[in-house]
Amino acid sequence: SCMASNGWSGGRPVAGNAGTGALTAANNTFTLTCTGAGGSASQSANVMVTAAPPPPTPAPTVSLSATPASVASGAVATLSWSSSNATSCSASGAWSGNRSTSGSASTGALTNPNNTFTLTCTGVGGSASQSASVMVQAPPPSPPTVALSVNPATVIAGSAATLNWSSSNATSCVASGGWSGNRPLSGTASTGALTATNNSYTL
Repeated sequence: SCMASNGWSGGRPVAGNAGTGALTAANNTFTLTCTGAGGSASQSANVMVTAAPPPPTPAPTVSLSATPASVASGAVATLSWSSSNATSCSASGAWSGNRSTSGSASTGALTNPNNTFTLTCTGVGGSASQSASVMVQAPPPSPPTVALSVNPATVIAGSAATLNWSSSNATSCVASGGWSGNRPLSGTASTGALTATNNSYTL
């Protein structure tokens, strides 16, 4: 037969296993005494209980967004952010300075083609960063303009007049009507001797 004592009690089979139950004491001794025709023998086993480790400190998280993500040159966007497990936040990139752990702010007028805003939030569990970008749209190209004049506007048959022209935002010019061919973006040209009653020049 076997008998348990100290941290457990009662009769036990001559072989087996058993759970200790929930342990809270720092030191727990379990003794088993077994008896037979030749006498008795005892043995003890110890279980130490250590303090449970503290739960891990949660790492900070941060969320940052920009609305709208694309603006015209000189326009503004709104930055919105939130964080968790953070005690302070710092801005970098296209903005700077200390920030609250949640909030919103205007970017101010934007002119650079690409603007990246980064927010880093720090807490006991470390730090976390997130970035948001705002693209600045290129302004649409200006349409070409052209000015064409003739001097004088009335001539005697067989005489010539002078054409004067200029243009802006243009890459090429083509003449038609009373003249023809490619022309520079600005310049002058003679009509040559005129005999028709009405002569029209287009550029």
